[in-house]
Amino acid sequence: MSLWEKKVPYVSQMSQNECGLCCIAMILNYYDSYETIHSIRRDLGTSRDGTKVIDIKNILIGKGFNTKIYAIDDIDLLTKEMLPAILYWNKNHFVVLENRTQNDFYIVDPTFGRMKLSKSEFLKKFSRIIITCVPNDSFVKVPKPKNVWVRILFKVFNGNKKKIISTLFWSILSYFLLVFLPITTQNLIDLTVAGTVDPSDEKIILLLFLMITIYSFSIFFRGKSKIALAQKIESIIASNTFSHLLKVPYNYFETRNQSDLLYRLNSIAVLKELFSESIISGVINIGLIIFIGIYMVYSSIELSIISAVLLLINLFFVFVFKNKLKELTTLEISRNSELQGLQSETILSILYIKLSGMEKDTSQRWKRIFGDSLKIGKRKMTLQNSTENITEILGFLSPLVLLLFGLKLYLENKISLGTIVAFQTLSNTFFSAGNSLSGLSTSFTVASAYLIRIFDILDTDIEQNSRLERKINGNISLSNVCFSYGKNSPKVLNDISLDIHQGQRIALVGKSGSGKSTLGKILLGLYDIDSGIINYDGTNIKEFNKPLLRKQIGFVPQEVTLFNKSIKENITLGNKQISDKQILKACRRACIDSEIDEMPMKYETQISDLGMNVSGGQKQRLAFARAIINNPKIVVLDEATSSLDIINEKNIVKYLKKIECTQIIIAHRLSTIKDCDMIFVLKDGEIVESGTHSELINLQGEYFNLYNI
Repeated sequence: MSLWEKKVPYVSQMSQNECGLCCIAMILNYYDSYETIHSIRRDLGTSRDGTKVIDIKNILIGKGFNTKIYAIDDIDLLTKEMLPAILYWNKNHFVVLENRTQNDFYIVDPTFGRMKLSKSEFLKKFSRIIITCVPNDSFVKVPKPKNVWVRILFKVFNGNKKKIISTLFWSILSYFLLVFLPITTQNLIDLTVAGTVDPSDEKIILLLFLMITIYSFSIFFRGKSKIALAQKIESIIASNTFSHLLKVPYNYFETRNQSDLLYRLNSIAVLKELFSESIISGVINIGLIIFIGIYMVYSSIELSIISAVLLLINLFFVFVFKNKLKELTTLEISRNSELQGLQSETILSILYIKLSGMEKDTSQRWKRIFGDSLKIGKRKMTLQNSTENITEILGFLSPLVLLLFGLKLYLENKISLGTIVAFQTLSNTFFSAGNSLSGLSTSFTVASAYLIRIFDILDTDIEQNSRLERKINGNISLSNVCFSYGKNSPKVLNDISLDIHQGQRIALVGKSGSGKSTLGKILLGLYDIDSGIINYDGTNIKEFNKPLLRKQIGFVPQEVTLFNKSIKENITLGNKQISDKQILKACRRACIDSEIDEMPMKYETQISDLGMNVSGGQKQRLAFARAIINNPKIVVLDEATSSLDIINEKNIVKYLKKIECTQIIIAHRLSTIKDCDMIFVLKDGEIVESGTHSELINLQGEYFNLYNI
């Protein structure tokens, strides 16, 4: 491709199933409509299973494009006039075909970035489907959103004026003194040569000593203010990001790789280093360049023009490399995130890796990803090194060029010898500060790549909550509830209506994938429904403060998560108001008290990461104790006894029959559900039968077949 040929802007994939949406965003950006991936996601939603070809077509039609889908076997039919277009790739992915020649294909992959492929490489992965898209008269361009730096600076300025003013004050004072010293030197040399001043005069020595003292204090306090500001910036980014992450809807975490989210949070430390070491210093140096530039213009227009040209040449090369550096940084972050994900996955799944003899395969996969990361890192460092080399060469030549031109002007009696010395002294600082601008540009580019991933969190809408705080009794009603994981996804639950009365024990049963667990999470307010009404004690769930509502509901999920804390803390979840007596009572009811008493540290025994030092049955019973310790009005049990032996299951079921709270039991085991007051049978997201165990058996329908009685 030609250097000046228009390119498709690269949009990095933030979640594993959004490659289709990223390709849509790239096409829109190419046609100067700067709609972000967030707005596309907000408008259309993202299914847990990703986006289909027909979905991409419909989305682009809605955005004002004439869109067609072609099945192509002969790639010679892929003409340049059809491009850019979206390709179905490797039977599980989407990419944008940017351009092609007779033998080469240029694609932009949301995961791997811009790539040049040979015809044979292209044919290996091209899945023979292309989506062409050309804007029509209904196409409306979306203006560029605020730059991430504008947004982060607004957050920094808001409430940090004192720190910023302090940094500016000490910076300006140091600039003034830095410029004033060469001026003093210039005058001292010129007056000494003229024989009108004695350089050993006590007043001159005192003046110089005073200037050096004030300058030393100014740079000391400037450094102190700079550190305080950098710390505040890190605090703002870290606290805002983490607190916002806790408020986003649950489904955000289902469509994001956990290790990638951890990598983003860890990258805040990288941002801190960039801010403290490069960005703030670089911004301060901009002021220094302005101050020195004013003096240079005042001293000599000719030398000032030469200095400006040399600085602009330096900045030109920085600008040329900027976009490529940003793309490589984004790719490096993506590969490092993938690498961290594999390492985390390997440690968590080490038992299955060893039992399956997958050590070699896992090692080869790690080497491949690590190798990709090294290659991208090498390309990035080579580019940075090229920029730094150009900067250093210009930094070396610039003072010499100025000296030669300065001496020429001196011989022509246009400037004094003192001016040359002062100009030479300041030019070193000027070009040093100019060099830092190239470093500043690099730091901005690198930090932008990290900030984009941070803002993927901050731009996600938080969970909608009302301020209504009220206690519930346990009555639940659902009316015509429908739910899907995305706006273009099939319904997971369809027209669900049921009434659950206070203290009633109901069961949700059905084959795997029938929607039981999804319905349980909807009752907990973890998913927003597409349509219908959910009421608690006659009040719509939308009117509740969801965190406070959930505190009144006990929940035992299929996959229990334990924290790297003591058994006691895992049960109380940090609630200091829960007494030891309540803990003992909950553990007794969960049939785990005797096992805890046999442990050396008893209730202070530390649970390892993800509960690796306890059995599956112990995990479930600890989760059960956690769920009932606050005497909830509603308990949702999702396969809560699947890992228990018959005796423990029998004892827990016996306890559940005694307590007076609404119970929603999701289970496959007949022994767990047969004594429930009402059983609802789900099939393909719909309730097909309901009744007691005996009533459903007599029907000899879905429930009868399910348990093969």
